[in-house]
Amino acid sequence: MKFISLFYFAFIAKFCKAGWLDCCSCCCGSVEGGEALDISNPDLSIVDIKEDKEGCLTYKEFKPQSGSVITSVVDGETQIWKDKGRCKRLILRTAGNDRLLYIEIKKGKCKDFRYYEKKGDEWSSMKINGYFDKLNTMKNGGKKS
Repeated sequence: MKFISLFYFAFIAKFCKAGWLDCCSCCCGSVEGGEALDISNPDLSIVDIKEDKEGCLTYKEFKPQSGSVITSVVDGETQIWKDKGRCKRLILRTAGNDRLLYIEIKKGKCKDFRYYEKKGDEWSSMKINGYFDKLNTMKNGGKKS
């Protein structure tokens, strides 16, 4: 029985090391420290920014520079997101007073996505369907499709 337990432990350890179980919390690991990205006043020494326009939408993509680890996102004094994962990409879309935020997060080899909408001065989390519904409304100049 001890042999089977030892064999099972070795088997699990081998696959964790090989990357098979990186999506398990035991194998993912977390990022300690890291930097905050302020989307209202980004530090260009930690992030690259690509800007574009899609019709009436303004598109701003933020990507951490090599060696930078972003673990929180703020808008001035307002915290939007904070996690033990690292932000790999952030897209801010604006049309008039409407603002949507998409955050791509990496935890080990796993990816996670967060969606936010700004209403007044507050950012609120939203589900993926609500995000894309609002994005389509923004693309159509405020008219629901």
